[in-house]
Amino acid sequence: TQTQTHMQKVKLYDDARNLSTRDGLICALDEKYDHSAPVHMRDCGGFETTLKEDAMMIGEMEGVLDKGERFCNLLYTMRSLSPALHVKSKKKLETNKAVWEILRPRILQLLELCDYSEEITDCFAKVLKVLVRRQNTKRLTPNLVYDRLIMLVEVLVMLDNLKDIKSSVLNDFAAYKRSMAIVRDTLDDEDYDQEVKKLQFFLAHPKSPKSAMFYELSNKVQRVAGYAVILNKLLQYCRESLGSDNAHTVTEQNIRYLFPEEKH
Repeated sequence: TQTQTHMQKVKLYDDARNLSTRDGLICALDEKYDHSAPVHMRDCGGFETTLKEDAMMIGEMEGVLDKGERFCNLLYTMRSLSPALHVKSKKKLETNKAVWEILRPRILQLLELCDYSEEITDCFAKVLKVLVRRQNTKRLTPNLVYDRLIMLVEVLVMLDNLKDIKSSVLNDFAAYKRSMAIVRDTLDDEDYDQEVKKLQFFLAHPKSPKSAMFYELSNKVQRVAGYAVILNKLLQYCRESLGSDNAHTVTEQNIRYLFPEEKH
């Protein structure tokens, strides 16, 4: 055969381990192996599946959910530092510089939360666009995609509520702004002012002082054409999962049995 003829033309050496793809075949090169030379390998898909896009979306959403759990724990356990920093001293500049340095790590954590808010919103909108694009096709979407979308909303709402009810967040941010106003001339980085503006907008949104993260998600979702159809499917999926039959649209075969953590 052509394969056997091609392989016979290749002279093999005991120490030749440099592989290459040639005419769809994997064969040894007719040369001594050089440890400094690159390994000429090509990664080819061995099994094509229609679930590749779904698996990529699920993996991306699970990565975002892992980060969200960390931020939920961070906010839940956060305690205010500012009450312990009200120190009266004649050395006003030095005292406020120390306060600023103590609160700086807390502000960096809040900036990470602000960036995560954008990440989880973008992830939800990205998956939503894919599902809208599938509306006119016969392609089915695994239930696991809907599960992860619902979990994204759940994590976002929990973070939003924790951010709003934890007074330590606003108290520490206010103390940070006061101290920075005094020591600003001693700081070189100009990004500090931009960070304060960014956090001010995040913690006290002018159009939505409470639930600012959900407000941003709502705005982004509404910019996706055809979003209402997918949201209706998500709601129907939730009703089937919970066994709700108010509109007599859920049959016994559609009801899913949930773990307590999923249901509550």
